[in-house]
Amino acid sequence: FVEAGTTVTIIDDMLGDAPLPLYELRLSGLVGDAEFSVSETSLRACQVQLGASLSAAHFNPRNGYWEPFVEQWRLEAVGLLRAPRHLSLAVTAPDNLELNLSYALVVSLADTAS
Repeated sequence: FVEAGTTVTIIDDMLGDAPLPLYELRLSGLVGDAEFSVSETSLRACQVQLGASLSAAHFNPRNGYWEPFVEQWRLEAVGLLRAPRHLSLAVTAPDNLELNLSYALVVSLADTAS
């Protein structure tokens, strides 16, 4: 059992003097567990369980605050591999995915895309 997380921030440094943060993607509470079944010569089965929380925000330069556009969302995945060729994967989300679309976000996405 391992718990970890990471944050990725996308920054616009094209304007010169002051880099401007644009978007932030956060993966937190990453947990995992694996079980293996082996025979003397080969792997019979492997089960892997993963869970994590995902959230995202954009920086609104008009008010100087980070605004969430993906509220914290929990994902869980279970994968099972059995010899010789059986693979199953189930991904579930116990909560609804909640998105916040604001005018500032749409303008930021349009500016980034152009």
